[in-house]
Amino acid sequence: MSSGNHSFQQTVTRVDGGVVTTTTTRTQRIVQVSETSSGYPSDIFETGQVKRTVVTRTIKKNADGTEEVIEDIVSDDGGAQVQEKSKKGIFGFLSGKKDKSRTIIEESPKDRQAVFKPIGERKAPAKPLSDKEFRQDCLKWHNHYRAIHGVSPLKHSDELCRYAQEWADTLAKKDTFCHRPNNKYGENIYMAWSSDPTKEVTGQEAVDSWYSEIKQHQFGCEPRSLGSGHFTQVIWKASTELGSARARTATGKLIVVANYNPAGNLIGSFAQNVPPPKK
Repeated sequence: MSSGNHSFQQTVTRVDGGVVTTTTTRTQRIVQVSETSSGYPSDIFETGQVKRTVVTRTIKKNADGTEEVIEDIVSDDGGAQVQEKSKKGIFGFLSGKKDKSRTIIEESPKDRQAVFKPIGERKAPAKPLSDKEFRQDCLKWHNHYRAIHGVSPLKHSDELCRYAQEWADTLAKKDTFCHRPNNKYGENIYMAWSSDPTKEVTGQEAVDSWYSEIKQHQFGCEPRSLGSGHFTQVIWKASTELGSARARTATGKLIVVANYNPAGNLIGSFAQNVPPPKK
């Protein structure tokens, strides 16, 4: 297996009256390339994980000379999960059977686009969302995007919601951000943070972020990297059920977990499960 880390940073400052907003996007690409003993073409197992963090710092100058500083941070999980179809028809994670090294195919910095928007740039809900309203919002926007691609809508699953909530609570308690190990379902995760304790993350915000990876996806073939892995799981045709959950850490991080049944991102099945948008 071959690996390497590459970082890219971009800072933009915007001044609007007495408000100065600085947005810094840090992108780290972690490449791990390997072949497996599963019999699949080796090039599909090139896994370029892209970890993106967007930090927005807004300074508001008040009439009395004081300043109000609000920071918003949004980060992804560094890559979506990929499933491999085993000979027995049971899902196995890609990280399992590694043996031979391959050449790394790297992206240029201009191709690494941050797909997560600071929550400070989004209009807050008129009132706090209940957990039920959050789940409904998450389902609504999944199905909104699936309809664009002519894919059947997902159905709400109480079981998947409980499963997602369990992991979201675990991440919040440990104040960490990662995929559930040995996951029996498909999974997307999302995290945001703001120094404003009243900020909330909606289901739409998480789904919008995942779907925005469509810019990195090539339809009709197997992917050579996982730059669009969250998008493909949202659209995955064979997935029929969705469960979502959210949790807040003691340090103010807002975590969203979505689980899918059956799991998407199966090696060898991308072309038939991720159709392009309907014309």
